[in-house]
Amino acid sequence: MRSIRRSLTLYLLLLVALMLAGVWFVIDQAAMQAFAAREEAGQHLILSRYEENVRREQAQIDQILFDKARELANVMQLHYGQSYEIEAVKFPTVTAVSPLMFLTSQPGLWAVPTSGSVPVLPVPTGGGGSPPSLGSGAGGSSPPAGGGSPPLVTFRRPLPHHFAWVQFYFGNLPLPEEFIQHFDDDKGSSDYFQINTTGGREWRSRSLGSRKLPFNPSDLESRSSSGGDAQRLVEAENLIDWTFGTVELQPDGEKVRRVVYKVPYFLRSPPRRRDWPQRSLLGAWGAWAAAGGIGLPPAASGTAGLPRIYVQCARPDREIQHRLQQLAEERDRELAELTADIEAVRHQLRQRIAGVGLVAFLAVAAGGPLLVGRGLRPLGKLSDAVSRVSEKDFKLPHDGSDLSAELAPIHARLTQTLDLLRRAFAREKQAVADISHELRTPIAALLATLDVALMKPRDPEQYRTCLQECRLIARQLGQLVERIMTLATLDAGNDRLDIGPVQVHELASACVAVIRPLASTNQITIDYDVPSDLVMETDAGKLREVLTNLLHNAVEYNRPGGLVELSIWTQQHEVIVQVRDTGIGMTPEVMEKIFERFYRADASRHAAGVHAGLGLAIVKEYVERLGGTIEVESQPEVGSTFRLRLPRQWTSRQQTDG
Repeated sequence: MRSIRRSLTLYLLLLVALMLAGVWFVIDQAAMQAFAAREEAGQHLILSRYEENVRREQAQIDQILFDKARELANVMQLHYGQSYEIEAVKFPTVTAVSPLMFLTSQPGLWAVPTSGSVPVLPVPTGGGGSPPSLGSGAGGSSPPAGGGSPPLVTFRRPLPHHFAWVQFYFGNLPLPEEFIQHFDDDKGSSDYFQINTTGGREWRSRSLGSRKLPFNPSDLESRSSSGGDAQRLVEAENLIDWTFGTVELQPDGEKVRRVVYKVPYFLRSPPRRRDWPQRSLLGAWGAWAAAGGIGLPPAASGTAGLPRIYVQCARPDREIQHRLQQLAEERDRELAELTADIEAVRHQLRQRIAGVGLVAFLAVAAGGPLLVGRGLRPLGKLSDAVSRVSEKDFKLPHDGSDLSAELAPIHARLTQTLDLLRRAFAREKQAVADISHELRTPIAALLATLDVALMKPRDPEQYRTCLQECRLIARQLGQLVERIMTLATLDAGNDRLDIGPVQVHELASACVAVIRPLASTNQITIDYDVPSDLVMETDAGKLREVLTNLLHNAVEYNRPGGLVELSIWTQQHEVIVQVRDTGIGMTPEVMEKIFERFYRADASRHAAGVHAGLGLAIVKEYVERLGGTIEVESQPEVGSTFRLRLPRQWTSRQQTDG
């Protein structure tokens, strides 16, 4: 037999386990969301710091390259500034012989006469700015017809102005190799250095080897004048500018990060004359000469066109990428550490929750039986009280004062059940006594009749009368036994219904015909009112037994000259059967017990031998099996009315209930 305490303990443990699992799941999900948000915030912070470090590293590299380029440019300016006085003394000598480089003559003739100054013929300007040819031949000169006169000279190119010679001379000053080499030695070979001038000179650091940085003055000039912030525009106006970018070395194509720093040769302006033009030899004048112009191009203002130095400082992109790779590895390491830390905290939290849940579960497992036992203690008291119930009094020795709200209905139901059992046992005892009495009287009469018949010899007619009396007594005994067997069959559930269409008028007429002789003997009138066309689905045998019992009781408990009325009619889906008499009636106490087995309102009425208190009990059982109800109304000394409600159409549900 399964123990209630054990079952409740198992249910309690199962409930606690499910609750702890649910709590663990909710906390775990909430913690996972919190940890995910924390991890996302941490990743965002690490990535932001990484991007900031990358920007700072790139800006630092650019600043280092810029500082090195500016330092090298300052060294160049310092050197040229120191040699400025010497070069300024040499410059007049150069400008004195400069026109000779721009004079030519016919092949085989002297370009410069042996005495006198060199005559320079004025060149008239023609349309389109093209120089006209003097003399014959393809751009040459012919000797005069008379001979002996000096050869004519022509301008093969425009004669530069004195300021162009300043640009040409100072723009082609030799680079201070030893001074720059010393700078290259100091700075090592990790970075690349290259210096270019407007005169075409170039110097490269040993770290470059045979490679070189790309250099395009026109591209740098256009990039410098293409705009920028206010500070750089001012510096560009002062002939100082710089630009950053990523280029490829020539010829191997290695990528480098480069800064080009552009400065003038001197920290101060070169020798000036009041009529010097303000144009660069590589600038507007060069463009003018290349287009075939003669003379000087239009004058320009400002300081543009002075000789410049282009200092390039570069660092290999692989070194920058290596440093950026270190930052990326540091970023990845921090992300991995963040993920590992959060996972460790999450695992630790899960272990703690599992530990707390395990401790709680073990505590409930240890204390659960005690708590359940304490809760079931009132039930144990009630069980002990039930075990002390005696079949003599059926009294429950417990008043139910200390029972819980759940056990109080059980106590009340037990008390009611025991009371019903007590009454049932009392009825059974009374029934046994009644049956014994009912059986004893006919049997005693039967034996007495037989004894009288056997006392002396009798004629056949007397023996016939004696046998008829014995037959009547035996028939009464058979009816009593048959009713007892009917109730036993109903209690066992072995009784079966035979449902079919029933002509109610014919059935009621047959029942009245059976009871009419008994009513006539007692001068009782029987009237019945039944529709002739009424048909219903029911068990005809059981309905006949019900009507016969009701009519028989109405006649038996009636007064001489009384009336019995049988009325049947339909109401919606029901058939109403009513039996009314003008007999002795019943008190309310009797009406409460009238359908109980072996109950008789008038215990003295037993002479007939069939009044054992079973008829109405059988009627009630039959009516309920037919799916109907029975009710009674009665007043003492007025009469009684029994009313039945039966379904007109039989259904499968009623068949199942029956």
